[in-house]
Amino acid sequence: MKYLFVIISFLCSVSHAQTFDLSLYQETNQEYLSFEDAKSKDYQVSESSTVNFGFAGEVVWLKIENINLPAEGDYVLTSMNGMADSVTAFIDTGDEIIRKDFGASLSEHKERYRNPLAFDIQDNYETIFIRISSHTFILDVFEVKEITQFEKDRLGYLIFIVFVMGVLLVLWAYNISLYIRLKENGHLFYSLFAFFILIMFAYIEGIGPLYIWSSVPWVLPYVEPLSLGVAAFGICRYSIWLLSSKGRQSILEKLLSICSYSALSLVPITFFIPAILASLIANILTTVCVLLILSYGISRIISKNRYAKYFVFGWSIFMLAALGRNLFNSGAIDYNPIFDILNYAGVIIEALVFTWLISKRIKEAEVELALTKEELEVLSNQLDHLTDRLKTSSEDESLGDIEQFVSKLDLQNYLIDPLSKREEEVLKELATGLTYQQIADKLFISKNTVKSHVIKIYEKLDVKNRTEALNKAKNLQLA
Repeated sequence: MKYLFVIISFLCSVSHAQTFDLSLYQETNQEYLSFEDAKSKDYQVSESSTVNFGFAGEVVWLKIENINLPAEGDYVLTSMNGMADSVTAFIDTGDEIIRKDFGASLSEHKERYRNPLAFDIQDNYETIFIRISSHTFILDVFEVKEITQFEKDRLGYLIFIVFVMGVLLVLWAYNISLYIRLKENGHLFYSLFAFFILIMFAYIEGIGPLYIWSSVPWVLPYVEPLSLGVAAFGICRYSIWLLSSKGRQSILEKLLSICSYSALSLVPITFFIPAILASLIANILTTVCVLLILSYGISRIISKNRYAKYFVFGWSIFMLAALGRNLFNSGAIDYNPIFDILNYAGVIIEALVFTWLISKRIKEAEVELALTKEELEVLSNQLDHLTDRLKTSSEDESLGDIEQFVSKLDLQNYLIDPLSKREEEVLKELATGLTYQQIADKLFISKNTVKSHVIKIYEKLDVKNRTEALNKAKNLQLA
């Protein structure tokens, strides 16, 4: 109950950022500036506490001045996204320069907080210069908070993040175990997505750099592009596995397939290009994949795929939940902690829906397989009976028995996706040799509707043209 109260307090709390002036300078052409040189540079003033690092350079300098602290209380300077290989703060008190080192490359932190950028601040600090090397975020927010509020927010957020990551870890383990048992690719693809999203969260929240891969800090700049690349591949392949129909691939499905392998190819490429460029490419590819997945899901709803509406629901929740964070990343709105809460909540809902969809699809396939086996067993018994009759009957009686047996067969039931009544009508008219326009006039539908039905018929019969469709329909007694 105590922890629940802490979480609710955190979710309901409003950030009380103190007033200060913030400006930015980006190093270019590998300047490797010293602190003395950096002080004399022309800094670009930021109108808010949000800083846009961009992708121009790997080293940025921040200058924080005119810090307005109340007369009483202890305060801490912190940032939302402190993940960088190295962060150094130079604090000018007027009498001396105090240096504080942070960042994922350090084996330990002497400061009170293990966040890569959070340290106590005093009212005699005139100017603070912060050097950030190998930054991994485009935007960051800097705040001065009262220590008690900062600790409360940090504890509540930590509990929430542990819960989110715990749920993802359980779903990942569940999908892996089912893949090992059932050998269904859907579980493998989604477990890839869940695992690397988990790695991405550990990276964003500082858990990975500080606790998981702290002994190999050189991997930090590569975590984001690698995680996004494999996660995008996994979710794209999962979408195709779940929603694709047998037959000709749609344009969206082909584009989604290309996007998935493009994302996967980023994994080896990442180690041969600058980390910031790899991060930019990964974010662009991921955005394209996200939009393609939504479009593909909607197209499958139109095609009346039985899983598509649930899929689009789960994916829409995921996208809407991430909307606030994306708008902040684009600079359209200011940061609010609720963005992160909604983002993680959306991921949990999406993960539960998608895992349920895998189980639903597999269970339905098992039921269909069981029914097919039962029907085949009945047919086998009928064939045995027919064989016995043929041995003891005359030629005319034999032909009559065969015709009677064949007339009872409904071979369309053995199609993976049976034809609808309207598709059967269109197929029968195709068999008479009518054109699309003539069929449209006869059935009182448009020519484009006829074409759509024909495409679906080709997909369901697994054929490529009218001749193949009519031959297969004849064999299945559909036309």
